Amino acid sequence: MSRWLPGIHVERKRTAVVVALVFSLMNWIVGGAIRFLVTTVLIIPAVFTFGLLLLFIPLLVNGALLWATDQVIKDFEIRERRSFWWMTFSITLANWALHHAWRH
Repeated sequence: MSRWLPGIHVERKRTAVVVALVFSLMNWIVGGAIRFLVTTVLIIPAVFTFGLLLLFIPLLVNGALLWATDQVIKDFEIRERRSFWWMTFSITLANWALHHAWRH
């Protein structure tokens, strides 16, 4: 992703693998808890939007986890807000596609 997004800085290729592992582990360990908390907070607004707001929960969770990964790994840095959101959207879309392909 850092090749296409100028606001993402990764020191080495090994760092990219570490980022993927840390992000995946955090998603696996705390992702469910974050999804539950965000869903609980947004349930009333979601009713008023006929559930459309719930489509953004994975985006919010992946954004929070990506920010946390940036804070944990010194050789990985997100410098621009636009790059952060493009990367978050790409991760969410890839996650959705893999889950969808895995189920069918």
